[in-house]
Amino acid sequence: MSEPTEMTAPRWQMICDGASMHNDEAAAYIGCTADTLRVWTSKRMIPFIKVNRLTRFLKADLDQYLQALSKNSP
Repeated sequence: MSEPTEMTAPRWQMICDGASMHNDEAAAYIGCTADTLRVWTSKRMIPFIKVNRLTRFLKADLDQYLQALSKNSP
């Protein structure tokens, strides 16, 4: 399971620069529904970042997650 991503200075800068996606954008990017992504996030199955009450996803984290999934599939 994935844990929330630790905030380091470069990662924080990515969020401030608009490189993060909200739930609907991230769901469209990885090809699932927004509801499915919320479930995966609540179960910590996918990398995400919490900014106060907001959940954000970094494209680089999602790319890495998808690549790991493709390596694990037969």
